[in-house]
Amino acid sequence: MSAAETAAIQVVACNGDLVMVPLHQFAHAYARLREHAAGHGIDLIQQACARHFGVSRTEMRSPRRSATTVRTRHVAMYLARELTEHSLPAIARRFGGRDHTTALHACRKVARLVEADAGMRADIELLRAVLAAGEKAA
Repeated sequence: MSAAETAAIQVVACNGDLVMVPLHQFAHAYARLREHAAGHGIDLIQQACARHFGVSRTEMRSPRRSATTVRTRHVAMYLARELTEHSLPAIARRFGGRDHTTALHACRKVARLVEADAGMRADIELLRAVLAAGEKAA
């Protein structure tokens, strides 16, 4: 075992306590965390939302404005903003080349609906859980 592998570092745990963790364990945990975070890419979010609401990803990125398509697109944009570090222009481009103000409107609208509508709140919570678990929405 190398000196780097036997070295220990201090990290802050979730409860705020400092704990000693061997460097190789920290590196492994960090790598898994980055892989998990990468799984929350816009494509995965689009896929989960499309499955959940019964809309194809192609339709979600199209100019169609049916209520179901718009709701699916807005929820996906909202989750992309919440779960990724992509900018609004980057998110908007992934939804059929839309303008960043469209993504901003979608995020604000869904945020208001989450506060006011229990059904929307339940949809968002379910999709977050599905994405966190790395599963596909059923």
